[in-house]
Amino acid sequence: MIKKYFILALLLLTSNLAIADRDWSKTFPQIKSSDTITTLAKFCPNESYVNCNDDIYQKVWLHLEASNGERYRLNLNSVLDGSTGNKIALVYITPPNVGLDMRRMRRLMFNCNGTFVDITNGVSNNVIDAPPYSVAGKIEKIICRVPTAKQYCEGLTNSECQNVTKVVDSNNRPVYCKQGYGLVNSGLNNEQRRICAVMGTWN
Repeated sequence: MIKKYFILALLLLTSNLAIADRDWSKTFPQIKSSDTITTLAKFCPNESYVNCNDDIYQKVWLHLEASNGERYRLNLNSVLDGSTGNKIALVYITPPNVGLDMRRMRRLMFNCNGTFVDITNGVSNNVIDAPPYSVAGKIEKIICRVPTAKQYCEGLTNSECQNVTKVVDSNNRPVYCKQGYGLVNSGLNNEQRRICAVMGTWN
């Protein structure tokens, strides 16, 4: 009987363990083994109205800290692909030594080209820079998973691959990368279409 209940308990906990023990570096190669990934809330209260499977109780929050001491927690489980090559993620932002306050949770959309917007309260036109060494820049680098040259050069000649790689490595998305770039009448060549496929499009 004891063995039966032990197996049942193990099965019930399996999903939580899978999240807690997940190797996030396989999904986000920029994550290092020395990075801290923990829960957002310190513990899950034993209350009927609380769902302990909620992300705030799971080890999915990557810790990042700004030079001014402000703390950022990136929800790795929340990262979504946008419609134009951008990435959307939940980020919890707080000064040190402040208790959990869900009003500090932000939904940010990174265009993967050095800027982002806060869409917590809907679409925003307030574009914010994400410099490479800022926390926002680090978040963008982590979630904007650019494929390797071997992956995006498949089917291209060596010359085409070199041209595409040069543009991709510059991290400057061309102005011609607009929605519809892949259509026959777009006027773009193979190199340009591949560049837009890798770097995303402008709205």
